[in-house]
Amino acid sequence: MTALLRNNGDRSRPESTKFWIPTQKEIAILESNLSILDDQIFSSIWDQGHLALPAIEYYRQYIGIKIKTKKYIYINSVRGSDELGESLKWARERGHENEIFPLHCGNYCWGAIYDPATKEFFDLQIDAYSGT
Repeated sequence: MTALLRNNGDRSRPESTKFWIPTQKEIAILESNLSILDDQIFSSIWDQGHLALPAIEYYRQYIGIKIKTKKYIYINSVRGSDELGESLKWARERGHENEIFPLHCGNYCWGAIYDPATKEFFDLQIDAYSGT
């Protein structure tokens, strides 16, 4: 698996040059805790005047990253099939298969970092509303 972090437009990306593949168990635990992010997602998106979904309902891409010597899982998400389809189409046209590029999709995209050792999320970033 080739995992590359791209600059996702409106939000910064984690600084990582090393990658790893999370296990199914690590992903299952992460997903069982995603609701922890709901209040932050709801309040941030609602403040911009838009309706949010629970975190588990977004299309998500998980990328195992290493920062220094610690392993984390970066969550890259888009809200709906329209945003996902446009993102994948844009990536394919540029030779980047299976990568999600949110394309400044406003508050319908967010990213966060998950620490599988502590089971905590941090650095939640919701794309700024682009008006499109």
